[in-house]
Amino acid sequence: MTSIRTSGPGLLDDRPARSHASLLYRLAVSCLVPFVRWWGRLEVTGAGLLPRSGSVLLVANHDSAWDPLIIGVASVRRRQVHALARSSLWRWRPLGWLMDRLGAIPVDRGTGSDRAIDSAVAHLQAGDCVGLFPEGT
Repeated sequence: MTSIRTSGPGLLDDRPARSHASLLYRLAVSCLVPFVRWWGRLEVTGAGLLPRSGSVLLVANHDSAWDPLIIGVASVRRRQVHALARSSLWRWRPLGWLMDRLGAIPVDRGTGSDRAIDSAVAHLQAGDCVGLFPEGT
């Protein structure tokens, strides 16, 4: 199993890329599936196009704060999505802890955020699925 080496708050450490968040990610997203499908009347089509393994850059529109959750729910049976998220979400420690465990990648808005790019590339090199929302601020 491949390990990712990065440093800094909210970034992954030496834990294996696929095992540290997968169980919690699947549990959290699976528990939310009925709610999101009912509340958002979510209908997933084309999920079979998402490969079950290998590097994937999943690019989606970003209309609301719910978008990463919806992408996670839509792909829960296929892949864990390591979504890029604004680093200010890590300021509240419990949320930062959860974001780390769910495999999110912090982005420093307004800067080049080399750490986020390096982390996303490391995930892709490890064969993971990285979620990117170009419309995010």
